[in-house]
Amino acid sequence: MVRNAAKITVANKTLCMKVLCVRLVVYAICFSICYFLAKATIFPLLQSQEVSNVLNTIREIIGKFFTSDPSTFEAAMSSVNETLTANVNSLTALFQQKVVGIVWSVVGVIIVTLILSFLLGVFDYTVGVLINEHMSSLQHASFFTTLFENFISACSYGLYRLISLLIYNLVMYSIVGAISILLLYLIDFIALPLIVFMVILVVVLRQTYAGQTLPNMVCGKMKVTKALKANFKNVKGTQVVERFISYLFLGIVTFSLTVLGAASTFYVSLIITIPFSAVIYSAVKFVDYYSRNSMRYYITYDQIVTPKELRENDEQLLNKMEL
Repeated sequence: MVRNAAKITVANKTLCMKVLCVRLVVYAICFSICYFLAKATIFPLLQSQEVSNVLNTIREIIGKFFTSDPSTFEAAMSSVNETLTANVNSLTALFQQKVVGIVWSVVGVIIVTLILSFLLGVFDYTVGVLINEHMSSLQHASFFTTLFENFISACSYGLYRLISLLIYNLVMYSIVGAISILLLYLIDFIALPLIVFMVILVVVLRQTYAGQTLPNMVCGKMKVTKALKANFKNVKGTQVVERFISYLFLGIVTFSLTVLGAASTFYVSLIITIPFSAVIYSAVKFVDYYSRNSMRYYITYDQIVTPKELRENDEQLLNKMEL
């Protein structure tokens, strides 16, 4: 499944570049808005003398904790505690003066982040339509033409993606965060690989159990709620295992390549890995859909995948024609 999806992604290099350009523009706009919102109130607070005083006092407390004689530690800490209390009171007073601006800035950043997530869902739907057209008929329409032709459905999927991701990520990453704190407390930094694996696992589980919503909408012409229900109705034991293994392999490979590539090329490799990852995940979903529904599909002009059931039907038709 992953191998055919990778071939389809490579065959759609132009689509990968379009995804890159669109995402770069959207990211640049959203991050710029967030930066200016934070610059107005949040950054001045973080750069204030009050925050510096609190942090310096905390460093002093930590230093005394590790260097002071236990018998004199309490006496050494008395004056430091008074200083910390005074600095915290000053910081609290400053925060109260700027609380309205800070709240509006935080709300603005949250709204921009939600809009970004919605737009990424709209783009994912458009990529799904283009992948489906490639697999079904080797058509390659314009990205923005496809977007506008499917705008209502794309917005429905974008809204679904926004809400579902918000709830799912809030629950799952809260659990991962709690487990991570516990692991760091128990086994220290040895837990880091396990934490990374848990983060990948959160993505893998979501794709395994809800990844067919997009193909159901695009190929099955379903509304988003019906597509989501069909996604869970069609889950079977063998399919879950195959999907889980495929998405786990894909998640580990894409994460490793992204991190290693970014570290070794000063983030230049992200120009390739970001759009490639976005397209290949859509391709895997549609390869899964076509395979599960025994549908013939194109990888390239010369390479067509025909399911076993269709091959048997073709052989039976040929035998009847010969008779």
